Amino acid sequence: MGKAKRKRRNRVSTMGIISKENEGKAEAIVKKKEDLIEKLDSLNTLDREYACCSVSHLVEMPEVLQKLAHEGLFPKLIKRVMDVEDIVKIAALGAMRNLVGIGGTTICKELVKQDVLTPLIFTLKDTISKKDTGDEKDKKYRNTILVNNLCVLWSLSEESDKAILIMFKEGLVSLLLSLLNPITYSQDVLVFTAQILSVLTEENEMCKTAITKDDITKLQINMANQKNNNLIRNLCATILVNLASPSEMPEILKMSLPILLQTLDENVVSSFSACEQSLEKISFDENGAKAVFPKDVEVLFNTWKLNIDAQIVALELLANFCIDEDEIGTVQDFVEMDEDNIKESEMTQNEEMASQRVRDQVSLILSSGVCSKVISKCTYPAARVQQLLSTYPALKFYLNTFSVMQSRGLGCLVNILLVASVNELGDVLGMWRFLVSICSDLMVLPTLYFEPLEEVTAAMWTLLRKIPKNSPLVEIQKGTMEGILILAKDPRSVQVRTNAIGMLGVLGQQAAFLTLLPDIGNLLLGFLSDTSVLVVVEAVNAILDIFADDALDDLVTKLNMLPQLEQVLPKLSKLVKDTSEDNIMLDRLDEARLNTKRFLEYKKKM
Repeated sequence: MGKAKRKRRNRVSTMGIISKENEGKAEAIVKKKEDLIEKLDSLNTLDREYACCSVSHLVEMPEVLQKLAHEGLFPKLIKRVMDVEDIVKIAALGAMRNLVGIGGTTICKELVKQDVLTPLIFTLKDTISKKDTGDEKDKKYRNTILVNNLCVLWSLSEESDKAILIMFKEGLVSLLLSLLNPITYSQDVLVFTAQILSVLTEENEMCKTAITKDDITKLQINMANQKNNNLIRNLCATILVNLASPSEMPEILKMSLPILLQTLDENVVSSFSACEQSLEKISFDENGAKAVFPKDVEVLFNTWKLNIDAQIVALELLANFCIDEDEIGTVQDFVEMDEDNIKESEMTQNEEMASQRVRDQVSLILSSGVCSKVISKCTYPAARVQQLLSTYPALKFYLNTFSVMQSRGLGCLVNILLVASVNELGDVLGMWRFLVSICSDLMVLPTLYFEPLEEVTAAMWTLLRKIPKNSPLVEIQKGTMEGILILAKDPRSVQVRTNAIGMLGVLGQQAAFLTLLPDIGNLLLGFLSDTSVLVVVEAVNAILDIFADDALDDLVTKLNMLPQLEQVLPKLSKLVKDTSEDNIMLDRLDEARLNTKRFLEYKKKM
């Protein structure tokens, strides 16, 4: 289990294989739109605009989109990004915004492959260079072109590493930084600009040469500027964190805390009630899948969405203040071992300083009172939101954000729990009950809510690890234990299973569950043949933690445990050899392999 870092958006590709039952229908629709591709090259401006607008609706018809893509749709649409008429540019960029936003990784990578970045960057530079004529229509067109262009670039940067390389090569970073001017550009332009920069600066060495001290100052000014909305301010803080050295992090945290507190102060669950009360003003189709918003209602929903998006970024930012970059991916410090000479590695002075820095940052976060605000973001009326989603699927763009907020809140809480002491956490029993309640609610929701379930089980496991064995601070009721056993066997999420197995490894060491050890032991042994490396490693760790106790040797024999561990040892050795790129997983595998070997040697001597 690891500490939570910034999470990119989850996309769903719409460019799947055409199903047999829909193939005929798709063919019929294509025939109706057989002139669409031709009209993209029409000499008539309205024809080109109409064709681009038609492409926007193809995201609802993936089979048709795939057929037209094979007939050369994308290259012709890409050409329209540089159309001589602004109204066609807007339509083309709007269509592309829909395609990359809903179409996902497949479409993003295909567009990058077909060199969409060249016209996008050209049009961006061209639009920025145009002088303000004072004409309101021109100003509106210019802003719309910039917003749609930047939104497409953001989606491409999220989905394609190749796109990021091209953006750096074309000098896009300095161009984007020039857009961070709230006097000249709209808040929408600033939001999407900051979104792209937050991706480009994430773990990217090229930033060191692309960003100057003056750029850092500009980011600091935008973060402090109260005229900017909270989303922009938090994104600027995120970019500064991405660029900062470890020694600079405490100062950025002090600068960011007031903004974080202000951002997380709003209760977005309560504020959504105003949106819910306006549903009767929205025109839905009979299935609730399409919606037409009155202007005032659209503003209401988008303002709410802006606020919850700002809170999501704030939670990601807080989570990153609670990690040591050199230790990401671990719950505890790993032990470096050698096959013949196993010994623990001593922390270097730099590592100790880094760990102390993170502890100090978490202490500051806890003392600021922001932790209670983080906890408030970990829950929302999921059943009601699910009901609204079922009735009005057209609102998923807004409603799904609740689940993202919950995931980020829980992820931030995990990182705080990993670093904070039991004394700093305060009411540990209350915290445990709170997490169990969230977990119980999430277990009955559809599979699409598994990210929050992964995070809450990680938080539960982390909290258990913080507390001494047989401590009365945490109560484990029978129903809760049964729930953990169910989660350990749930095939839908490897991470949830891993977290549940980790909890069993902790609880199995407590005297209260001695009578359950035969069942827990059999369950853990069954996981040794699992197809998931994570599950196998955590099952091994749990077995070794629980059954290292000499008083359980008779049960070890009864469960035939040693022969089964001997069988898994070659599997672990092979996995160590096959795992070359993921250093964190390599460490975990090697630790499990060597500890298993030591465990077997010790038990055989008894």
